[in-house]
Amino acid sequence: MPTIAELQPFVWPAVITLALVVVLLLLPPIKRVLDRLARDGGKITSRGIELPEGRSQQPVDRLPKVESVNWPDLLALPIVRSLADRIRDDADKQNIPKEERERLLTLMIARERLDKEHLLTHRIIFGSQISFLMEILPFGRVNIDQARHFFDRAVIEYPDIHKSSMFEDWLRFLVTRAFVKIENEFVVAETDNIQDFFGCLVRERLTHTKIG
Repeated sequence: MPTIAELQPFVWPAVITLALVVVLLLLPPIKRVLDRLARDGGKITSRGIELPEGRSQQPVDRLPKVESVNWPDLLALPIVRSLADRIRDDADKQNIPKEERERLLTLMIARERLDKEHLLTHRIIFGSQISFLMEILPFGRVNIDQARHFFDRAVIEYPDIHKSSMFEDWLRFLVTRAFVKIENEFVVAETDNIQDFFGCLVRERLTHTKIG
């Protein structure tokens, strides 16, 4: 059996060969990350890779849609069936009539889909838009010049994010998400929708300040 001294000349060549193999394997994903950083204006810091949060807000005509429910796939999952059995048992224990169960089930599905929409919106909304919604909520409406003030302030605070942004697109995003509507020279709050959005953020503990 070879001794350690006899094997020593072969150690470093083996280590170097292994390192080259690892580099070749990691090169494609590293290149993809660097390409994305260059495209989106991100940077590598001591905390890791950071991308400008505001760049995730897509044009309002290309917003991703929440997927429709795929019932066969949903029902095929054992964990879903197990939870359904538990819910059915709870309903039996509480003597909830079958017709009432259908109504409650429909409401639960509606709640889940609405929360998905809210979470998607939170991913792409700018902090200045959230601030504006908080401002308009108590009053119900503000004039468009007041809304423009929030956008102008965001442009000053985050020039890199908003250097190619327009106020009309900033406001249209809130309209397409059904948070506000435009009436003459006023921006009118869709109060129920805004409150439900904020309620979802509180439940999901997403109340931290966003940039943009």
